Amino acid sequence: MALRVVPSVFRRCVSSFSSPTPQKTLFSTTSDIVVNALGTDRPGIVSDLTKSVTDLGGSVGDSHSTKLGADFSLTMLIHVPSNSAESLKASLHNMEGMSINCIDATPAVDSNLGTKSKGFTGNFRLDGDQLIDATPAVDSNLGTKSKGFTGNFRLDGADNLGLVHQVTSVLAKHRLSIDEMRTTEEDAPYGGATLFHVDGIVTLAPPLPKQFDPDAIAKELRDLGESMNCDVILEDQSGKKKRPNWIWENLA
Repeated sequence: MALRVVPSVFRRCVSSFSSPTPQKTLFSTTSDIVVNALGTDRPGIVSDLTKSVTDLGGSVGDSHSTKLGADFSLTMLIHVPSNSAESLKASLHNMEGMSINCIDATPAVDSNLGTKSKGFTGNFRLDGDQLIDATPAVDSNLGTKSKGFTGNFRLDGADNLGLVHQVTSVLAKHRLSIDEMRTTEEDAPYGGATLFHVDGIVTLAPPLPKQFDPDAIAKELRDLGESMNCDVILEDQSGKKKRPNWIWENLA
């Protein structure tokens, strides 16, 4: 994977290496859990799920989520202190309106070397045999083609506990629905820190509230990013469509 470094973020990351205040809590024993979730789409669904992770001292690693008709599907790698792993699984399984499966993805430890061996293979499945109707609901007054809001949000910066939860909480507060989101983490080229990246698409169905202000939301996200040592950008992509590699073009 090609390394992507945003200059302003990199400068902040380098300057933070000498700071006496740690940016991320380190755990002596950490478990990795792959979460596969499916449920009816609603604003705040990612925020609620990641709150359970943050409350138990966990953090989000790689993930991908997408809207499927009227439903929302998410696959996420979570790092959590081992003594909280079972509590996290129980908390996630108790989420209303979600079918959630948790898979232990902690790499095996080589007893001779004392290091984590490389490689993991897991099977994903959904419990139960219920067929979920994914037909989008149609507003009889507006129809399905009425214009709403579509935005692309991006985050680049030093990894912090609760980062995904705080960003998605801002989106949920403004009733923005996450149609697609992916997160990745990678080692910084210097200093041994972890860089975290998020790309996502958010929408708000019509009619838009009179007080809806994308610029104000974008500023709120920028301010949040500044407080957490990262860059967060929200761009209005209404009237455009997404091509491969997250490139947007104007609709004809």
